[in-house]
Amino acid sequence: MLANKMANIDVDNCDLKTLFILRFMLDRVQDISDLNADIHDLQSFPERLESSYIAEWRAYVKRELHQLKNASSQRQTKLLERLESVGNGKDAEFEQLQNFINTALKVNNCASVTVMTTPLKSYVNYLLQL
Repeated sequence: MLANKMANIDVDNCDLKTLFILRFMLDRVQDISDLNADIHDLQSFPERLESSYIAEWRAYVKRELHQLKNASSQRQTKLLERLESVGNGKDAEFEQLQNFINTALKVNNCASVTVMTTPLKSYVNYLLQL
């Protein structure tokens, strides 16, 4: 039921908010990718949101939606409960992470903010060009 509805989502054309909701809902405990840590890293590296996280989230969501087709009804029920919690604004973790994303977007879209390049980053970029 849920899997059929979610299979029709066009992940490639989702806006950032929808993509984040899907990524948050489909997150698995002890997964190889740590969504919570990635979002907290935005405090120091807000450019990662648009430079890498969006592409990573799209790939993650596509994979999880594909696996959801064969998921147990128990997993689908948990996803529905989580969706309801997020939709009703009752998920404190989601709200906190969404605030980090909103702040990163503001920083990325502000004309008066520039990303400072450290000497180490400059050196690594130089090595990558060789």
